Amino acid sequence: LFAVLSASVLAASFACGQNYQFDVDYFGGGVSALAPGSDEPDGLNLLIGDQFVWTIEANGGAYWEVETAGGFFPLMAFTVFEPGTRTGNYVFTLSYLGSDVFSEGASGEVTQEVHLGRNSIHLGQGLQFDRMRLEFEFVSAVELEASAVDPLDLQPIVTVIQGNLPIFGAPEMNGFSPGIIYVVPEPASLLMGSLGLGLLVVRRRR
Repeated sequence: LFAVLSASVLAASFACGQNYQFDVDYFGGGVSALAPGSDEPDGLNLLIGDQFVWTIEANGGAYWEVETAGGFFPLMAFTVFEPGTRTGNYVFTLSYLGSDVFSEGASGEVTQEVHLGRNSIHLGQGLQFDRMRLEFEFVSAVELEASAVDPLDLQPIVTVIQGNLPIFGAPEMNGFSPGIIYVVPEPASLLMGSLGLGLLVVRRRR
């Protein structure tokens, strides 16, 4: 009975939360912009029970590629103020050309200090993706345990989002976890020009 009541109270608390949609267009080199109709994450005071869907999409046919397999910390986590211990539930998805190429979810994910979202993720070499998506449900936010003698004395903290890109920038700009590059395809005119030049060389040789 207690478990049922607890679940009901938890469901009710999340039902009272806000739902946000953060859609970010990415242009390379750390340049990004919110897509039309997107909610504004920068400066938002996220409250317990709030949920958001955060997408970052490469523009102009560009994409990310994993050059070196390994753990990446993190691909999608907001910078937040103030320092603390935060818990959430999430589903994280990478897509390429409209198809999902990687997906992972977790309940009770704990992040500490000044980031909110997911932690490290392991990706294999050669993986390509042009869209990142994080579905997140905010569960709790308290002081860092190291700052309290008794965990029961931990006090709630505020969670104000900073910016619209991950804490260490887009994947190719994350100096903390290198190994992902941003690939920008050649313009169609240059591609056609190179093909034409190749055909001309072949004809001359013949």
